[in-house]
Amino acid sequence: SLSASHPDEDILVGQGCGNGAGIMFMHECRGMFTVDISDIPLPTDSNAHSASIRFIVSNINVLNGGMGMTLSVHPLLTLPFNPQASNWNASSAGNMWSTSGLQPGIDYGPALDTISISMMSMGQELWLDLTYPGLDLSTANHFILIGTTVGIGQMYAELHSSEASVEQIRPLVLFNYTNVDSVVINPGTGISTDADTNVSFTHTLYDLAGGLLSQSVDWSSDNGSIDSNGLFTPHTVGIWDISACFGAICDTVQI
Repeated sequence: SLSASHPDEDILVGQGCGNGAGIMFMHECRGMFTVDISDIPLPTDSNAHSASIRFIVSNINVLNGGMGMTLSVHPLLTLPFNPQASNWNASSAGNMWSTSGLQPGIDYGPALDTISISMMSMGQELWLDLTYPGLDLSTANHFILIGTTVGIGQMYAELHSSEASVEQIRPLVLFNYTNVDSVVINPGTGISTDADTNVSFTHTLYDLAGGLLSQSVDWSSDNGSIDSNGLFTPHTVGIWDISACFGAICDTVQI
């Protein structure tokens, strides 16, 4: 049912899903979950660095010769979200998604991690990375799981939830924190170059008090390429983002 919530059941993700006589090839199931560690006492200068979650597959179901699927995890963007009252149409009682089944870019963000699932995944552990700049220690973090059949037919997976009677098969969360408060890229926004001239970027990490910290970062660019030392090689004319991230703590400049 489009308006039914399933807070106390296994998480069903994929296509051709359902229960008993309700299984139909056109059906789709998506799973949502929340990670909230705000009640754990941590140092006052702590920030979220990274997180991951482990699910255990309780069952794999196929229709029409389905052989495999991808499972991706995305941050939820539409709030308020209530895991006890969300359904295909609404994020919580009286609050609708932008469209039934959620709309990418509005109700949920880009994939944080994607893995492949097959019939061989039955009973296996699945680890998914949850790290992104919005990750927070002090509030609830909400995510959606999306399963997409690869090739012919349909496939969906059943994942044990936190309601499983056996503690060892419930989801397991690894959450890392740090005293790094900010990342700053130098030079900052506003510089330009030509197609034949590389640009060298550096980074500085600060704690909450403004003290300097020494750690490496992950560099990325949405055009051209940038290596692990911050050396950017341009490719196409335009305004492009350069990012440096220490886990979920990032800075972005434009070139």
